[in-house]
Amino acid sequence: MKTLKIPRRRRSWTDAELEVWAAEHPPGTPVRYWPTRGRDEHVDPAIRSEPWMAGRAIVKIEGIAGGVALDHLAKLPTEAPCGSST
Repeated sequence: MKTLKIPRRRRSWTDAELEVWAAEHPPGTPVRYWPTRGRDEHVDPAIRSEPWMAGRAIVKIEGIAGGVALDHLAKLPTEAPCGSST
């Protein structure tokens, strides 16, 4: 499995970019969340909402009250089910 790194911080998102992100990360998608940039501590929750702008692009995730910035998230790779030939 490849090592996930915290994404680069983005200054702004267009509506089109948010739509693409939402299509690639629907609610239920497993993600890695780094609460503090520059630290290795992370949790692996699932997304609970569509993204929206509130000064920066944010989304709700499991186990965290309020929204978190999209640039603190990385989509976790999906693993093939046991016994699959992919």
